[in-house]
Amino acid sequence: LYGDLVAGRWDSSTGEIGWEILDGVPEDGFITNSTDGWRGGIGEEGDDVGLYTSLILDESGNPMVSYYDLTNGALKFIRHDGSSWIEPEVVDDAEGTDAGRYSEIVRLPSQAPVILYRAVTSAAMDHPGAVGYQVVHLSTHLRSAARSGTTWQVSTPVSEPDAPCWAGGCPEGYVCRADDRLCWPPAREDDHPECDGCADTQACLSEIDDSGAATGVFGCQDILTLTDVPEGIAVWISAALNPAGDIEAVYYDRTGGNLVHLAQQGGLWQTPVILDGDEENPDPALHGDRGWYPSLAVDGSGNRHVVYVDGIAEVFDYMMVDAAGTVALRELIDDGVDTANADKDLVGDNASVAVDSAGRVRVVYQNSSDGILMMALRDTDG
Repeated sequence: LYGDLVAGRWDSSTGEIGWEILDGVPEDGFITNSTDGWRGGIGEEGDDVGLYTSLILDESGNPMVSYYDLTNGALKFIRHDGSSWIEPEVVDDAEGTDAGRYSEIVRLPSQAPVILYRAVTSAAMDHPGAVGYQVVHLSTHLRSAARSGTTWQVSTPVSEPDAPCWAGGCPEGYVCRADDRLCWPPAREDDHPECDGCADTQACLSEIDDSGAATGVFGCQDILTLTDVPEGIAVWISAALNPAGDIEAVYYDRTGGNLVHLAQQGGLWQTPVILDGDEENPDPALHGDRGWYPSLAVDGSGNRHVVYVDGIAEVFDYMMVDAAGTVALRELIDDGVDTANADKDLVGDNASVAVDSAGRVRVVYQNSSDGILMMALRDTDG
């Protein structure tokens, strides 16, 4: 309703959850209800914060949370010191950057938190054949923010320049053109009668020739107005520590349709490796659009257990990659077939995988067709 970041703590003695608002309430907001009520009676909306949250506990069992501030396009962090929540920290709000979506927080052996997250940058460039007429190119990045003392050190392990634009991804004042997937500034329809009556899925833009150059002839051109998943890399990120204390992560590359693995070695980020969906793989069985909603767990032997959705077959899969980097096992978890109703459900959304000390793999995930939480267990005997 308000876009606040809210945390709850379970009280086992009462069987109730105590809720606290951590961020989002405007300090000088208008009081419209009782000051003893929720939000101190403030009915005015503040910044829209608390999206893409990730939570871990520190060495004392106190929560640390990373989250996305939609209003300001920023990554933020907040922690509990054992007695109260500390003031939120802005981690990454660099100019011209949308940072913080799909955040994932881990804790190093040194106890320092590290946050992995997606960032999108934009650059205006003269369009070919139309000097002075600028279009915007988008680049997507997987960033890492490591806390050292009271400051954050931000790095960019992986980048994808010139990602195709998507609906809602262009800077303010630009639209995502459908035919070249660049962000264009629409012209005023009042200045171009030929654009009178453009549909909701069109904008008044210059036509482009076969080379992609603007012709200067304006008309109603198709634009993207609806996108289910944004383009580029670092869509959905899951991370864990391996036995050496290095960070490993998996993420979805929307543009390539790939499940990607990224790992540190000695604290240094290595080259990403495609685990599934690679169209250049000689095995056609590994082609496709794979890696939706990935989740990663690393066991005590360094084996990586990964679950994810195959976006084409719409099934939920499991993969085990051993410590040497070899894919040792691939299995189907759930094909979504509902035999009772003779239909197929969408399964695997928002998955989370864990491995216990005995080697049993447990997965929780959503059946989004029926709106129910599911659990699957892989025992040690398979």
